[in-house]
Amino acid sequence: MNQYSAPTLVCDYRATRFRATAVRSFGSRLIRVVGTGLCPSHGWTLEFVPANGGIVPQPERLWIAVREFPPADSTLRHAVETEVETIIEDSTAVEIMIVLPGRDPILVPVDEATLPGGRPQPGQLARR
Repeated sequence: MNQYSAPTLVCDYRATRFRATAVRSFGSRLIRVVGTGLCPSHGWTLEFVPANGGIVPQPERLWIAVREFPPADSTLRHAVETEVETIIEDSTAVEIMIVLPGRDPILVPVDEATLPGGRPQPGQLARR
């Protein structure tokens, strides 16, 4: 970086900071994806957006991307955890591929939620 170029400020992401959990409700399967980015200052906004359209070559893998919105002005520079979350209706995904701006994607397994006591949710039981 030379004296005339602006520093690149982006959020830092780690696979350990993301979770995907599926729940079944009224015949639908909903996947909640939540995570955090370590952003360079307060005021950042993160959102998930669809990352692939059209034909899906791997229906068991759902692709979403993180979009970053830096604050208009922030003079205080210190790392701040910033949360991002989405709910997706999908019946087949077992993995979520999270595409990050200018970095390698993160693969997150989808965990099936269980009821208290460790019992599977209705609809997860083997059908006879």
